Order: sequence, then structure tokens, then C-alpha cells
Amino acid sequence: AASAVLPSGPHATNLLRAPDIGRCLVSLDLESCRANDLLHALPRFVTVRFLRIFGFSQHTEIVTQTQQTQIDWPVSLHHGVAAVPGCLLQHLHGTPPRRLLTYVHEAEDVSGLESGLSRAISHEAGVEEFHLVDTSNKGCSLDLRRIFDGTISCRTIFGRTILGSPNLRRLLVYRKLESKAFQGFFATLRAAFPRLEEIYAACNVDNLQKERVELENWLRFRGCTLQRVALTKSVLPGVDHISVPEGSRAELRLGLLPDYNFDPCRAHWGLEDWSWLRLGDESELCRRAVKDASLRRTEAFLIC
Repeated sequence: AASAVLPSGPHATNLLRAPDIGRCLVSLDLESCRANDLLHALPRFVTVRFLRIFGFSQHTEIVTQTQQTQIDWPVSLHHGVAAVPGCLLQHLHGTPPRRLLTYVHEAEDVSGLESGLSRAISHEAGVEEFHLVDTSNKGCSLDLRRIFDGTISCRTIFGRTILGSPNLRRLLVYRKLESKAFQGFFATLRAAFPRLEEIYAACNVDNLQKERVELENWLRFRGCTLQRVALTKSVLPGVDHISVPEGSRAELRLGLLPDYNFDPCRAHWGLEDWSWLRLGDESELCRRAVKDASLRRTEAFLIC
């Protein structure tokens, strides 16, 4: 078994095109690669448990062949971790990883991203932990209600009628402070994810008072499963306390500073005890970055 951490360029292309790449590789970190090279290599990934692709050098090249052939998530990733650009999701089918991070970059194909995310999250054996990380400067025009539309409708699973996705337990949403505000943030999450237990949110919302009321109503709901909620100061600005109903198991941490490190995929300011926020801990990149705190991105994506 082996792990590889690579920069973009010919090294990444040669690795992905190697015929036996997927039979020994358990962890793969790529700063960027050609989209088609990755899609053609995925069916050969039979041992990979950690996959992270920050971006594509030519994401517009995903064309004819991938549209004609259905590409499934590697079976080895079903119980693993994947962090990939959002534009990749519209081309992937089957059982997604239990832990999934999606990067949203500038000029992203929002329609394809929304349909791909909805399919992954609403899968009956779908994502249990989802990180949505918007890297664009102003935030792309994502609509949470469209993304989660497929999860909000009623479905019958094992003879029971389920409203929303029964799988998702943990959710991280990160957007820059200058990004566009989400509308109906807490109402959408409550409808889409009735089993949600933990939330970390760093984003802007459209209506402060309405969002506060929605969160309070969610906490008072008898069937509420929330256990821990962490919100940066941009989510509910000026709100430093929300009463938790008696009998509720929820722990609230409000007014946190937005703190997200893209290299180790980590949000941790004031949340060092939340291990699930450190998505990249299984990567060789993160192990090396811990030893050398001054490691820059261009230095980090090298073969370890």
C-alpha cells in the first residue's frame, strides 16, 4: 500500500494513467489534475480510502465519453473520505463516500453541481458527513433548497415513509464573508436532514431575525436530534446566546471567528475537540503539515 501527494502537471497525469495505480494506492492528494484523467482512472481505484483533488486544470474538458459512460464511485471509498471539486459530482453515480467534501470554485457549473450533490446526499446509503466549502471570492449562486430538493421529498425506505435524508449526521458549510447570503438556511436544513446531529456554519444568511427564530423552533421541536451547533459571527451577528429548551441535548457555540485551513481541510478555532472537522487527518499531506507549520501549498503537494 502507498500514498501519493502530487502537484499539478505531468507527474499527476503520469500517475493517473499508470495501469496499476489503483491496486496499491490507499491515499491520494492532488492539487489539480486533468478532469478526464481522473475520471478514467477512478474505475481502477480498488484500494483508495482517501481521495482529495483541490481543483481541475481543465474542468471544461469533461465531455462526450464521460457523458456516455456512467462512472461509479470506487467501492473502496464507500467507507472512506473524498474531497473533490463540485463539477465532478455530476458525472459520478452509485454509493458515495460516507464522508464527502465538495469544493466550489469560481465559474462553477452550478446546475451540474446542484444535481450531483442532491444525488449523492439523497442516496439511500449516502453521505453521513458533508462539507461544503465555497472558495470563490463572492460566492457562487448556490441555492441550498435546489441542492437538497431531492432529499426533502417523501420517500419510502424499508416500508417507512421518510421525509428528507435519513443518513446525514454532520454538516459543515464554509463561505467567505463577502459571499452572497443564503436564504432560508435553518429551515432548509431542518426539512432536508431530520437526523442531523452536528453543524458547523461559517456563512452569511439573508434575514437575521427569521434565521434566529427558525433555529430556536428547531431546538424546541420534540424530534430534534441536534447535539452540537457551532456558528461563526457572520451567521447570527450580534447574537451571543440562544436559550436551549430543557431536556435538549444541544450544545451551542456562537460568535466564533471564521477559521478554515484549506490545506488540511480543517476548521478548528474554538473547536479543537470536534475531531470530525479535521477531515484531512488521514492524508499524508496533513501529517507532514503538522510537522512543518510553515509549509506552503506549493511545497505541500509533493511526493512524500
